[in-house]
Amino acid sequence: MRAAVSGRNDGTTGSDRDQIAEFWARSATPLSSDNITESILGCASYQYGGEYNGLMVFGISGANFNNPFDPNGSIPASVSGYNGTPASLISTSNPSDMILGVALQSTFPVLSAGSGFTLINGDGGYMVSEYAIVNSPATSFPVTFGDGANWYWEVIADAVQAANTAPDFGLSASPSSLTITAGSSGTSTVTVTSVNNFTGTVDLQATVTPAGPSLILNPSSVPVPPSGSESSVLTISTDNTTSLGFYTITVTGTSASNSRSTKIIVTVVSPAPGPLGIDSSAEAICGHNTNSCSATLSTLHGSDLVIVYTMEVLDLQTSCNFSVNDTAGLFWTLRGSVSGRNDGTTGSDRDQVAEFWAVSPSVLSSDIITESISGCASFEYGGEYNSLLVVAVAGANLSSPFDPDVSLPASASGYNNTPTLALSTSNGQDLIISAGQQSSYGTLTPGPGFSQIFSNGPGWSAEEYQTVNAPQTNLTVTYVDDTTWYWEIMGDAVQAAPPDPAVQQTVTFDGVTVSLSGNFIINTTSRTVTGTISVTATNSTTGQTLFSKTFTISLGYGSRSTARFVLSVPAGSSWLGATCSINASTDTASCVVSRDPDVDHDGVISLLDVSQVFLAYGSSTGDARYNPSLDLYGYGTVNLFDASLAAIDYGLPVFS
Repeated sequence: MRAAVSGRNDGTTGSDRDQIAEFWARSATPLSSDNITESILGCASYQYGGEYNGLMVFGISGANFNNPFDPNGSIPASVSGYNGTPASLISTSNPSDMILGVALQSTFPVLSAGSGFTLINGDGGYMVSEYAIVNSPATSFPVTFGDGANWYWEVIADAVQAANTAPDFGLSASPSSLTITAGSSGTSTVTVTSVNNFTGTVDLQATVTPAGPSLILNPSSVPVPPSGSESSVLTISTDNTTSLGFYTITVTGTSASNSRSTKIIVTVVSPAPGPLGIDSSAEAICGHNTNSCSATLSTLHGSDLVIVYTMEVLDLQTSCNFSVNDTAGLFWTLRGSVSGRNDGTTGSDRDQVAEFWAVSPSVLSSDIITESISGCASFEYGGEYNSLLVVAVAGANLSSPFDPDVSLPASASGYNNTPTLALSTSNGQDLIISAGQQSSYGTLTPGPGFSQIFSNGPGWSAEEYQTVNAPQTNLTVTYVDDTTWYWEIMGDAVQAAPPDPAVQQTVTFDGVTVSLSGNFIINTTSRTVTGTISVTATNSTTGQTLFSKTFTISLGYGSRSTARFVLSVPAGSSWLGATCSINASTDTASCVVSRDPDVDHDGVISLLDVSQVFLAYGSSTGDARYNPSLDLYGYGTVNLFDASLAAIDYGLPVFS
């Protein structure tokens, strides 16, 4: 998604009703009858005749495939209004850009391309798209449209920069940010794409700053065909000694004199510190004529999910650009936003809330978190007032922090004394969190079933939470308000970290008591399991310790979501073995103790081990073919159970 704009507040809801959003993608090959679908959710209504959806799609040839858009700060531009001259102003930094404009005028007029522009698409009403090629950098270039009447309209304008015509290649990584628990690993796919019919081998190299995780690119060079692409898998591995924190990985591709790079942000965290809950919070309210505000946060735990609600009131536009930064250098992501309070002369909302989140890999000590806005500062109606609410959540699933239900994040705005929204969840045990803003008169306090994190009034904001015990359908998130006024709410649901699979077993076998105790961490992104398991073997009669060791486990699991391995235990008349299974789907672990299926103790359960058990099949104590080491379950006979265990364990890694 590149940009969005909303407008047309002519209803009874106190919010805008028309919207445009700009999305973009690269097509590496010609498209044939590609079906492109736009969808909306979370706002369906049949009031005023329901919703009307449309989309305009165009493919641009000759664009800079690596960096498609002109870098000027005025781009993309979005604006809405009520008159007969839909228009936007943009500036560009390059010559030979293609200037694009899209306009929506939803009811009465006929939109047409403006002066100097060429029509791309137009339906005689509702919407139109246009373009123009400029020959030099433009300053406050007017992107205008012909209109047939005064009415509400929305415009998005952008500028695409031309490609270098020399053969080249592009480099990208997916995902471009990863959260990895210390002791485990993650992967990102690096893709090299031919540009301008480039063909050749691209050598890849990965570096990390600061030093810490180990990196492997497989393969380290890729042959790129003309008009095609090739990929390499980057594996980022950590161990229990890897420092918690942020790492920047730079992958560089080189071919002859051409060099391109892409970056991947990796956050290394410790295992979640216990049950899901509020760790700490902070808030700040900044006064008249401000466009930034800071709060100081300290946490008790590392590996928290930090959520920031940025708030801005009494502005005259909905095109504010929010941003968040902090002194600890966390990596911030915008989660959602809402606007409301159209009580001015501009025909647009004036109050806004946005939700940002980041992962904190370690305990925060007096971290200064700052929210800022740009592009909409105004001093009319008393200027702007900025504030932020900050909350740190312990025990969240840091690889996938939020419940995946499509209603999230939820947002609502209105004018009454019952600030309310509805959200649904897919998981039990979620932590429901919400922030509300009531910008002038009312004092917001928690609604039924919610606990207060923060409340300030009259005329500012509140924050509340509750932990649910089952999936929710249209859960009412509400605040108690003591007056009627404009308000905005955002609501979300944080999902708990999955419980770490654990083994806690004591088994007596062959006169030996074997105690197993261990904990494991599952990384569903890299599909790996890491952890430790301690094994103690004692004589079941005398209590004498025969063997004691703590094993460090690190291995992958496949499509069945189960990681399996064998621990060799040299104790008793025959070596014993513990075959352990860790199920990533159910977060469970268990071990079965038998005689060691690694019969020849060479560190792998090979075909030779399995063959020996099958050759002894049917033999019993006293037979020439009988060998107690092949009687895996110790029944005195090498039977079907022994043969089955050997066959199932074939190929498993052995730790000894």
